[in-house]
Amino acid sequence: MKKILITGVNGLIGQAIGKVLLKQKGFKTYFTGIAACRIANFKQNYVELDISNKNQVEFVIGKLQPDVIINCAAISHVDVCEENPELCNKVNVFGVQNMVDVIQLRNNIKLIHLSSDFVFSGEKLNYVESDIPNPISAYGISKLDGEKIIQQNLSDYQIIRTVLVYGFGEALSRNNILTWVYQSLKQNKSISVVNDQFRTPTYVEDLAEGIKKLVEKSEVGIFHISGSEPTSIYNFAKSIAKIFGFNEGLISSISSNALNEKGKRPPKTGFNLQKVGTLINFQPKSIIDGLSTAKNQLTSN
Repeated sequence: MKKILITGVNGLIGQAIGKVLLKQKGFKTYFTGIAACRIANFKQNYVELDISNKNQVEFVIGKLQPDVIINCAAISHVDVCEENPELCNKVNVFGVQNMVDVIQLRNNIKLIHLSSDFVFSGEKLNYVESDIPNPISAYGISKLDGEKIIQQNLSDYQIIRTVLVYGFGEALSRNNILTWVYQSLKQNKSISVVNDQFRTPTYVEDLAEGIKKLVEKSEVGIFHISGSEPTSIYNFAKSIAKIFGFNEGLISSISSNALNEKGKRPPKTGFNLQKVGTLINFQPKSIIDGLSTAKNQLTSN
């Protein structure tokens, strides 16, 4: 029985991975988060954990003795990171360092770490794992620093970068692109969406399935997991409106400069998926299929 510890399970990605692994035979999965558990199915095996607190990290890892740690804990709000880099680094850099320090003292713990397309400056839509990172925001810098700590100190790790993850979850404290557009349009609110940023949006359940397959692989290194269809964030919002039957006229386009956000966003990021396609036969859903699946999930709950 392989024991897996997931951090950050109250967030969208963490809870999606947790739900996939709960269904998987041969795994004993433990769930952690910075506050009380908000996911009903996780409460039995849940422990509160702030990865920026090294004593807590030492205690939880020592108590549970996992074979694999999947780190989904992060401060991922780009503007919050730009305004408060110390808080950003506390989790995204020093929190990672805490886990690495504890893992180094124990044998045979594999670390799977979630990273981001924001480690790149944003010149293309088909970045490969070997491309040289060049972040342009405090958030991107912090994610790259976390990657470096892992690469320089561990021998058994998988760094998984992903792009614009969307989906519905339980009791989420923060919106993603889908929940923000959905909630706004459902209330007939007008929204402005950037038309000059391009991504390959990733359906969260595709990402979770990919990570489940990587858990069983011995390969070490960086892996890109994302959607495969490039689109502007504005057009993605329009697709959401179309699939859910909302008024597309409520969505207006705006340039990044006009939006004047604190943290710079890469203009174009997307991933070449050949590596994970070959290794785990990763084949993400199309945008339409991903949104339709999310819609079906919402109506069935």
